[in-house]
Amino acid sequence: MSKEKRFLEIIRGVNNRKGEMTYNEVVSLLRSDNNFSSNGFLAKHRKSGSQIIKENFPEIIDRTISIRVATLLNLLMQRSDFDETITKNLDCIVRKLNEDSITRRYIAEFYKKFMQKSPQNSKFIEENITSIIQSAGIESLFETALALKGISPRSDDILNKELENHNVEVAKSLLEDYTYALEYYRGVDIDIDGYTETLALIMKELLESENKRFIDFNKIGVGAYSAVFSIGDRILKVGKPRRTYDIPNSKRILQPMLRTNFKRNNGQIFAAIEVSNSVDTNLSLEEKSTETLYALYKELREEGIIWGDVKWQNVGRLKSRNVPVLHGEEYDVSPNAVGFDKELVGKPLEAGELVVIDTDYIAREGIQDKRFFIGDSYKYEERYINEIMQEFSKKKEKNKNEQKEPFIRDDDEDIEH
Repeated sequence: MSKEKRFLEIIRGVNNRKGEMTYNEVVSLLRSDNNFSSNGFLAKHRKSGSQIIKENFPEIIDRTISIRVATLLNLLMQRSDFDETITKNLDCIVRKLNEDSITRRYIAEFYKKFMQKSPQNSKFIEENITSIIQSAGIESLFETALALKGISPRSDDILNKELENHNVEVAKSLLEDYTYALEYYRGVDIDIDGYTETLALIMKELLESENKRFIDFNKIGVGAYSAVFSIGDRILKVGKPRRTYDIPNSKRILQPMLRTNFKRNNGQIFAAIEVSNSVDTNLSLEEKSTETLYALYKELREEGIIWGDVKWQNVGRLKSRNVPVLHGEEYDVSPNAVGFDKELVGKPLEAGELVVIDTDYIAREGIQDKRFFIGDSYKYEERYINEIMQEFSKKKEKNKNEQKEPFIRDDDEDIEH
């Protein structure tokens, strides 16, 4: 049996119905090239592992499980001999990346690497932008547009028009990719259309407030609970239910202009949406000291607040006063409306101050379980407790010494006048 026939039988077999074996078989083919020789009459008519992969690429990508697609593409894109294969099969790659929320998250990274390979690749995308968008499908339109923007003014205009024409579908794709919506609404358990319209309106109002176009959205990243996007000086978070509600309020925590929950018909939360002012997270290495982080932790701790995810990724410098702003105007927001447990005490912090920007692991003191703390964050709590204990010991020792001091009588009291 030839190497190619054996390979195809495996990836087409019943044991590979989910595509779990494809990636390993591709790796085996590539490794076999290390011992491949084209010398001799018979050898000249044998196919190398690379040749087998190139000739069967559409079927290979189609028969690869979602969680392995990114790994497979990264492997092949590291090799210059697959550049032509990737370009020639861009349509089937795009369709595969649109398969589900797992593959869609790799779209931006794929296009970035593809365009870095050669200036001709960017030109190819610019010339074929319309067909690429059509191949991508509505579900991945937003991710694809953000990944491809900036190639040329013409392509940006085309992408922006598509986003505007399908703004409701874009909102729905965000709910499907970054919340628990898909787990429920196909069972008619939530009003997905109503919530989609709400998110679409929120995005539209942000664009109007910032005087920006749809294509001006930027994807900052994806955290444990949400995807984070920026538009002008505003931040939009779309994600899963938060770890904590009734968040302790503090001037040292970024004040959101909106924090709302989307709920199932039974009242269970399936999504959380948040809008806030953007902050400067490009802090210098000199600023990013352990002592500064501890100072922030200690300030919150003295207010009776536990911060369970202490790291610089969750800290930013205010660009303006720590007050919600929309359409260029500051406005008051009820603390209950944005998930805080009480009114803010004291004056808001001014521009230039450091604030905590992620409230996923913020809670009132009383959390003694180390599992609430992420990474090595508990060391800040240990340090705080040690300082409190040391201060208590010093006061106790001082009081003890004061009680031991003898009473010294004033001799002047014995003088008779």
